[in-house]
This record gives sequence, C-alpha cells and structure tokens, in this order.
Amino acid sequence: MLQLLSKTDFYSLRDSEKPFLIDNSDINNKTVGDFVHDIAAVYPHFFARKESSFLVFSEDIYEFMVIFFTALLAQKKVCLLNTGKYAYIKDIFTDDTLFVSDTAESQLDISQLLCGNSDAARTDSSDCSVLQGLTISLSADIHFYTSGSTGKPKIIEKRFSHLEREVEELFSCFSEEITDSLFLTSVFHYHVYGFLFYVLLPFAIQCPIFSSRINYLETCAGFSSWKKITLISSPAFLKRIVKIPLPDSVQWTVFSSAGALDAAGSANCADIFGTEAIEIYGSTETGGIAWRKQRSNPLWRPFPCVNLSAAPDNTFTARSPYFDGTVAGGDLIACTDDGLFTLLGRVDSTVKIEGRRIDLKDIDAKLLALPDCADCHTIYHKTNRREQTVSFIVLKKDSPLYVLYKENEQAAKKQIQDYLYKYFDKTLAPKKIYLLDAIPKNAMGKINHAQLESLLNRTAPYEYTAQPINFTDNHYSVKIDICFPETSFFFCGHFDGFHIVPAVAQVKTAFDISKKLFSHALYIKTAKKLKYTNMIYPDIPLVLSLDFFPNEKRLSFSFSDADKNYSSGILHLESEGV
Repeated sequence: MLQLLSKTDFYSLRDSEKPFLIDNSDINNKTVGDFVHDIAAVYPHFFARKESSFLVFSEDIYEFMVIFFTALLAQKKVCLLNTGKYAYIKDIFTDDTLFVSDTAESQLDISQLLCGNSDAARTDSSDCSVLQGLTISLSADIHFYTSGSTGKPKIIEKRFSHLEREVEELFSCFSEEITDSLFLTSVFHYHVYGFLFYVLLPFAIQCPIFSSRINYLETCAGFSSWKKITLISSPAFLKRIVKIPLPDSVQWTVFSSAGALDAAGSANCADIFGTEAIEIYGSTETGGIAWRKQRSNPLWRPFPCVNLSAAPDNTFTARSPYFDGTVAGGDLIACTDDGLFTLLGRVDSTVKIEGRRIDLKDIDAKLLALPDCADCHTIYHKTNRREQTVSFIVLKKDSPLYVLYKENEQAAKKQIQDYLYKYFDKTLAPKKIYLLDAIPKNAMGKINHAQLESLLNRTAPYEYTAQPINFTDNHYSVKIDICFPETSFFFCGHFDGFHIVPAVAQVKTAFDISKKLFSHALYIKTAKKLKYTNMIYPDIPLVLSLDFFPNEKRLSFSFSDADKNYSSGILHLESEGV
C-alpha cells in the first residue's frame, strides 16, 4: 500500500514496530517508531536555526533520512549535495545556508544529537509531542546539485510535489514487484536515482531498507529469511558481479539506472538473480522518463505520465508532472511509430562513471584554474571492464610544475591528482594524466581524438586474459594468462639492455587487476610474505593466480608458468581514509 508522504502523520507512527532499517547486527536495527523518535530529537535544533536552507550530505543512509525528513518538517529548503568535497561545494554557502553532513566541515553534529536519543533513554512517547500536527508541505523546495560546465555545482530545483508524484508513478508501474520487499542498494542514496528508489519509495510503501551499500554480491546471500528483495543497482555493479549461490526462496526485483546496461550486463543479471533488470532512463532534471527490460524489448517505453517530443535532429524535449514546464533531454533519440525509442548518444560532454554523472568540461575548468596549466582536454575512456576519465595537460614552460615534471614526472602527476581530489571523488577524477607539449589538433583547429586515444593504447603495461572467476569458501579466485610486452613502460629506464619486470610492478599488476576483476575499491595497507624466486622477462607467457578474501580484505597473488614460480605475496587491504 502506498502512503503519500505529504499526508503522513509522523506523530501517529511513534509507537510503530514495523521494521525500518535492517543492519548486519540486530543491535542496530531500527523500527519506524525509532525513526520518528530520532526525528523528534533533532527537530527542535533544526527549527531553532535561523538559516532557511540546509545543505545536506551524508554517507550514512539513516542519518541522511533523519536529516532530510526533519528539515522538511521544520519547513527548511533542502539542498541535496552529490559530494562531500568541501572545496567543490564551499562556493554555494551563504549566510542563509547551514551545512549538515557527516564530514568534518558540518555545522551541526547530527550523530551527537542522536546519541542522546537511544532506545534505553526512551520511556514513553511524550518526547514526540513536537511533531503533533506536522506534515510535509507539497510546496517544500528540494534542490539537487549536479556537476556544471562552469566548474560550479548546477542547481536543479524541485518541489516535494514533483518527487511525490514520481513515487506514485513508480508504485503504479511496479507495485506487484516491490510490495512487501526488503530494499538493498549498490548506488548512492544522495543521487536522484538512489534518492527516489531507496529513500522515498520504500518509506512510502512501508518497506524496510538495508543500512549499507552493497559492494559484494555475497552480502546478498545473507537475507534468506525474506521472500522478496528489491535491489536498486547500476550497470557498473551488474556487469561485474560474479555468480554465487543465492537463496532459492527469494523473489528478486532488480532496478538499474545511472548509465547504459549492455547486453552482457543484462544477461549476467538474469543469470544471477533469475530475473531481468528493470532499466530506468532519466536524469536529475527530468526524473524517470522511460523504462525497459531489454532482453524482452530493447526499446525504451516512456512512463504513462511522460510526454516526449522528438525533433528532426534527434534531440527531444520532455513534459511530465515531475517538473515545471518543458525540459530538453541530454541525449539523442530515435522514436518509433508506437511511441517507443532508442538512444543514439549524448548531446553534450556529460558522461557517467560507475553510475555517477560528471561533465568533462568541469574537470577541464578546474585544471585551467591551475596557474601552471596552459591547455588541457579530458576524455571519457571505456574498456571491457572499466570506465574512467583521462586528462591530457599542457604545462606552461616557465611554471614550477613544469620544472618538477622535467625532474620527476610521477611527482608532477601526483600533485595534479591531489589537486583534483579536492574537488572530485576518486571515482570521477582522472585515473590517468598525460603531460604533453601540445594538445593534438587538425588543420581546422579541432582536437584530434584518435591521436589522444592512441596514447592510451601505446603504453599498456601488460596484456592479459582472465579465466572464469570462482567463488568458494567465501573467497574469489581466478587464473589469468598474462605477459609483459617489450613495449611496457615497466621496462623504461629499468636496467637498460637487460629488461626485467621490477618487483614493485609485479605487486602493482596483481593489485590493479584484482580491482578490475573483483570490483573492489580498496587500497594496499601492508604487503606480507613477498617472494621473488625468478626474474620475469619481456613477453614470457605467465599465469597470475589471484585469491581475494573480501571479508578479510586480503589478496594473495602468484606469478608462475608450467615449470616454476616467479613471485608471490599477500596484500592486506583497507578502505579509503582508514
């Protein structure tokens, strides 16, 4: 059953024992009543603030939801940020804004407010009296911030009525699949897709959510007590996960958005979960425009309340109750006579990396803001298993960074990357940086993209083919046919005339390939039991064996061939910032 959020009487839910948040430990489970009491604890602090706009960012889904709903009940304008990078968002602060976050720069400590509202401290329901008579206004302002080509966040203005109408439409289309379901997510809840599907929708239909983002498929195996599970996911997750045994009793529903799901990803989803992914096409500006199950029909079907108008040049505009007026789409489409359509590509320089949107011009704007930078160009680069941004940079000849580049190229690149990390998450920031004498251009002055792409291919450090990944005893294992070609940059300057693969390059190779194949976002903490028994020369066919233990954050590797072992070791890993 759908409960319109604008008509929800939070005070009446203060004693509800319905599950709201499911955690790995029963200790941290939350009921709807718990949620309401926490809102009541925070509400007086929000209401007393003079600021009318709250800038909100929190990685913690529960704190995020407490902040969001409390701010609306306190009649504040809520601005949802897509990053906690302070350097990127500080320009939007004013005297009338309050930054509420789980970062060090937060102007209000929500976790501290919640600490004094534990279950043990609650003896009755009287502490919720501040919520009596309060509801969420349909006219409440909700602003989303996305990347912009000027280097500043772009504001997308919505009212709560727009979001609630979209929740109604989603329920109307998919109620049979999602009702009485546990919701899991592999996407971020503070992006519009995750926000709609993992914050608003489950709360409106009174379904619980899991407390953490799903990074590994084995997490999904721990919910055998649930008859129905809805996974809010993305192409990046669905195409990389490896099949493991899942409970046969569970009926899965899988949504995918924030990028194109290719045929391989669609097939992988069907094989693992026993169901086709329901793909959602849309944007922050437009909300959900259309959906499909591509194996059944590769064409996109607009939602019933969405009206599309296609132009002869394949651009389109959209009208729907999710926004005011008409919005131009960011993609090119080709429509059929029965109202369905296919996607033909982007109109502008916006791309999606791991389901997260970034304008390439935004990266270039930050690079050009560097006094040392004379010119630059950032591109989107996709391989079979990875999406990334790559920046090509021309440094001013008289700049300090150029002097450093001539002395130590890697140090200069690291300095640039550290600068970009102040503004962009590591997922979106360029994975590779090339320092050039000039950006290649043709006679018409247009950038020669083919020449830039050739630079990417020219310096491949190794060539490999992975065999099928196995999952047994709570760990992944794979064998990889690999060689280090004579052209590999690992050999540059390393024993001229006597090329061997450096020991550190062997560790780096094992680790880098593990990130691609096992889709983890970990970093090396320590290396143990490293053994180098034989030299690795160029073009020797080898087998790289990898064993990844995600729960222990441990990676074992070995290089060998049919006759002997070359090297081996154990890498202990950690999350970013740990």
